[in-house]
Amino acid sequence: MIRISEFDDILESYFKEAATAFVEPSQNMRIEIVSRGCTSVVYSFDKNLGAQFKGGLFPFFAKKKSVCSVCDYIVFAIVGGDLYALVVELKKGNGNTRIQLNAAECFVNYVIATLNRIKKQNLTCKIRKISIKNPKIRKKKTKMSIPKYDNDNHFFLESSKFYISSYLK
Repeated sequence: MIRISEFDDILESYFKEAATAFVEPSQNMRIEIVSRGCTSVVYSFDKNLGAQFKGGLFPFFAKKKSVCSVCDYIVFAIVGGDLYALVVELKKGNGNTRIQLNAAECFVNYVIATLNRIKKQNLTCKIRKISIKNPKIRKKKTKMSIPKYDNDNHFFLESSKFYISSYLK
């Protein structure tokens, strides 16, 4: 059985987020994260990297278009013994989010394979892709409905709140 703290052994703590919201400052976007009902950890790999990351986030890849793409956030969550990875991309307007989300899916698979190798486990992870574009601010509280995914496990969020447990089904 996995513990959420096991990701600390695999992923650099610099990328771990303590924030209670997804933020895209350049687009003036802020989506509140509601984590009730599960155990979760949030990572952000879309950061300005300091000198300790000489060569960038993926130093072994060529610096060509789309090769080093990554989404804004990855949320690892556990509920009922099941492991989930929610890959999240925030974008204002009608820009394509699929490149970053698909790249993040590959990265998540690599992280899980590394976790399995190091911890001598055989974990599986359910991956959900979530695009957040132009969130609508609702004046009154509404219940979060169950997300409906497309054939690629992709969902477009149009709310100002992100209920993690809604994606863990």
